[in-house]
Formats: sequence, structure tokens, C-alpha cells
Amino acid sequence: MTEEMQAMCFMAGANSIFYGDKLLVTDNPEEDGDQLLMAKLDLEPETEENRKILER
Repeated sequence: MTEEMQAMCFMAGANSIFYGDKLLVTDNPEEDGDQLLMAKLDLEPETEENRKILER
């Protein structure tokens, strides 16, 4: 997906990304690309600490 399409997915409510070397049968883009896109969109990954706070 293009960065624009990924941004639209997050704006529409997506809350996760697939992570790893391979997605079923296709290579996954480098981790750096995900981090750069999240920075552009001013998004931060959820941490275990944040998750515990939200579960209360």
C-alpha cells in the first residue's frame, strides 16, 4: 500500500500493522518505513505500560 493509503486506513480507525519479514507469501517492507510513516502521522506504538493504563 502507498503511504497515503496507509494514512487513510489509520484515519478510518485501523489500530495495528503487520510486522515481520514476510506476510504470508510476500516480503514485508523494512521496519524503518513503518517507523517513518508513524512519525509522519504523529502516531506512537502502544506500549505494555500504556495498555495496562487503558485496561483499568
